Amino acid sequence: MYVRQRGVKNGQPVWSLRWNVKDPGTGERRYVYESLNCPRRDAERQWIRREAEIRSAGAAYVKPAKETLASYLAIWLRDYVEPHLKPTTLESYRTLVNVHIIPALGAVALADLTAAQVQAWQADMLRKTTPTGTLISPRRVAYARAVLRSALHEAVRLGMIQQNPVDRVRPPRQSPKEVKAFDLPQVRTLMEAARGHRLETMLSVAWQTGLRLGELLALTWADVDFEGRILHVRRNLVDVDGKLVTQEPKTARGRRTLPLSAALVSEIRAHRKRQTEERLRAGEAWQDNGLVFCKQSGKPLPPRDAQEVYYRLRDKAEVPTYGFHALRHTYATLALQFGIGLPEIAANLGHVSPAFTAKTYAHVLPEMQRTAADRFAASLEAHW
Repeated sequence: MYVRQRGVKNGQPVWSLRWNVKDPGTGERRYVYESLNCPRRDAERQWIRREAEIRSAGAAYVKPAKETLASYLAIWLRDYVEPHLKPTTLESYRTLVNVHIIPALGAVALADLTAAQVQAWQADMLRKTTPTGTLISPRRVAYARAVLRSALHEAVRLGMIQQNPVDRVRPPRQSPKEVKAFDLPQVRTLMEAARGHRLETMLSVAWQTGLRLGELLALTWADVDFEGRILHVRRNLVDVDGKLVTQEPKTARGRRTLPLSAALVSEIRAHRKRQTEERLRAGEAWQDNGLVFCKQSGKPLPPRDAQEVYYRLRDKAEVPTYGFHALRHTYATLALQFGIGLPEIAANLGHVSPAFTAKTYAHVLPEMQRTAADRFAASLEAHW
């Protein structure tokens, strides 16, 4: 055992600990050192614990990083997240790191973070409330856990720690997310309230195609094939710290081509004619961005402004106070009720698979199954 006293600090002895390890790159033996300011017994226990780690890991042994989790996460966000992920993802990661992870675990040394600490942090989050007084949702806790897990996987990959403690902690149990969608009479009432509004067509496209708000606001006239009755979804408009950013879809399935009904094509044509009139009225003030849905000046329409328009029309119609995303759920729910297949709906929504679509809209499936059973029985009776 190599544990030697080097001096005294703050009334406690300073110990120098040394271990003999095998370099995983060269295969040669080398020494690693650590200094501790503590009683001799604690220094010896530390040497024994680390020696056991070295023997069990063999050539794969990694010297524990001394930096804190907070300092590591700052580097991870700067060098890994910022260059590789989208601005919206970076913003959400930063929020979770700065609001939930660093205040609770930031002072812990990266190499000393344990599964027990992660478990306690996760459980504590589930007991906390948001600024509005509601409990932090298990979904948000799971997201924060996933961010921490991703950050520590990178630390393992870089050889800064041997194992990821988050891997040994189960994520919180989440209840199925409630899907809020309008029924057909409510859609009619909403569209009657929107009749004549310059963004009426935006709502029509939303509930008849299932496009997300950001996808709608990023549509250009080049994305609309009037003759082929096709809509190309290629990008997404988001607000990042007050700046409008156009970005690529998250997944390959996010880039997709949607069929349009003849009626919806006619409505989009009429919208284009109204926009041309707005352009003539604006004159030189018009900014030509080629956008289908934009401000009266041609500038991109911020998502928040579009939502405010929707809220006013929704309240005018006196339909349930669902968010804009309910229009996407409305399309999926109605499409299932009308007998459109899961693969087609999944493709139109840009979902990863029909199984994900089925899971999301499971509440509609029993009614579909009953309808299918009635149709099957009717067909049997007709041909028996």
